Amino acid sequence: MRTSFLLIAGVWMGLALGSQAQDITHDGRLDACLVAPQRLAVAADGRVLVSEPAWKRVRLLAADGSLLASRGVPGALAVGFDPSGNPLVGHGDMVEALDAAGQPLYALGAGAGEFLAPSDLATAPDGRVYVTDRLANRVKVYGAGGAYLFQFGGEGAPGGLLQPTGIAWDAAQNRVLVADQGHARVVAYSPEGEPLATYGRYTDQVDGQWVFEGTFTRIQGLAVDGAGRIYVADAFQNNVQVLDGQGAFLAFVQAVEDGQTRFALPMDLAVDGERLLLAAGVASGVQRFQLDGATGLPEDPAAQPGLFTLESAYPNPFNGSTTLSYTLAQPAEVDLSVVNLAGQTVATLVQGPLPAGRHQSAWSTAARGDISSGFYVCRLQATGPDGESRLLTQKVLLLK
Repeated sequence: MRTSFLLIAGVWMGLALGSQAQDITHDGRLDACLVAPQRLAVAADGRVLVSEPAWKRVRLLAADGSLLASRGVPGALAVGFDPSGNPLVGHGDMVEALDAAGQPLYALGAGAGEFLAPSDLATAPDGRVYVTDRLANRVKVYGAGGAYLFQFGGEGAPGGLLQPTGIAWDAAQNRVLVADQGHARVVAYSPEGEPLATYGRYTDQVDGQWVFEGTFTRIQGLAVDGAGRIYVADAFQNNVQVLDGQGAFLAFVQAVEDGQTRFALPMDLAVDGERLLLAAGVASGVQRFQLDGATGLPEDPAAQPGLFTLESAYPNPFNGSTTLSYTLAQPAEVDLSVVNLAGQTVATLVQGPLPAGRHQSAWSTAARGDISSGFYVCRLQATGPDGESRLLTQKVLLLK
């Protein structure tokens, strides 16, 4: 039986919840020969399929990263595995299933001409294959042997998509998640394509600038672990964000750890049990990190006792100052601070005991001239009389 282990690309920020926190150590690359990988997928037996459009090829790797096969495929992008474990490769205007020798077995739908630009795919436990078609602004669904079933997500429809990129199956909630790049959000759908939830959104313009409200900018890929936590690769912000199953922000996977650049331009993610792999597009291949512990992340804040709540900052985005409102269910030792995306503290708003009840704290950037525009994370940690500590975080966007 193959032993699973969790590989995380980056460093967690702002999730130290006492004994629940886990250590992460860098574990090198899955395969140093990969160049500008775009998509990757993991089979049930641990094999990893990677597309390298710049080199016009796909590569099949063993679980340990050794090369099993390589095939030249012009325009290769989307990759995955069908229910039988055969590699699926989307290239040009079609998606094909390949045998062990890299020869076509069958094609999804009509084959050539079936898609405008297949960008990613995911396979559900019942064998359905979901394919994002970036230029058609929709997801197409196929059954056994590649038979076309239905499609959803067209622009203007409920839960409509604009340039969908990554897609992932969420086994924890029996749904499919789509990275809606054009709308800077993740959309959750039922297996039948009915929209269920949306995480992240944008406003049109503020003072002539596009404003993305506290979540994503340019999503490339996503993945979901067995606990339902969502990992989103954001190429513009150059990080991976971790959300809980309800879309609440949990943590960052950072591009820089201990002063070393671990990845640049994150493109895609894949999860296999307790393993997460990250494909990065700029000279960094598929990165991996080793996590000590069985779960990989602390207990979700939403599942923890109600020691306190943190309301949405207002205004957000802001220019100059924003106010955080929070409520303590009992007296607590409070540490409220603001950190940048590198994990550095830029402001300490509260540090000391507070009584139970509702409180407000303002963060003003006027006192420091070196605070630049961008995303920041407000960290509220409270320790109750019983010694239990809880942490909630919230992203804010400063526009100067």
